Amino acid sequence: MDPPRWPKRSPRRGPALKTEESSSTIALDSLDVGVLRERRAQQLAERDERNRHVAEERAKGTEVADWVDMGKVWTEPDGTWLHPEKVSEEFRRICKRAGLPPINLRDLRHLAATLTHVGGGDIFAVKKVLRHSSIQLTGDTYTELLEEVDRDIAEKAAGLVPRARRGTDSRRETAASCGSRKRVRQA
Repeated sequence: MDPPRWPKRSPRRGPALKTEESSSTIALDSLDVGVLRERRAQQLAERDERNRHVAEERAKGTEVADWVDMGKVWTEPDGTWLHPEKVSEEFRRICKRAGLPPINLRDLRHLAATLTHVGGGDIFAVKKVLRHSSIQLTGDTYTELLEEVDRDIAEKAAGLVPRARRGTDSRRETAASCGSRKRVRQA
């Protein structure tokens, strides 16, 4: 299978964005912010080590490229962007070592959509997290998935409401009596 073709752009800068909206700011929880700050400190140390190595090699007369600060979290040792397929390959290795079923990075978008919704986000929040171009795209893609989540939430919420134990038909009786009251009011 041929690797996916990415929009052309300098290998030092990475692929071109699909749309201007592809680059955006998203909200992160404090734990993830802490992890990213630790990663940034580690990356700065890696950059400093790379620059020391570059200086040593240049002193020997070897031409070596400087660290390229692209503002990316994970990069090649010289700071340039990681090709998406390289990231996907590493992700597959991590999943296999962890004993997880075969999943791909794209599946994590679906997980993000589900977690956003379960965490209280509506379809508009899901659209924003996934950076979809339209609410229709989000709705067409995730409505069925989110309806399943909504049913589970509804069942759990119903389980929290104390009910008299009059038998197995108590919910039906309650629903029937609510319905008949509704009809009386409408008459």
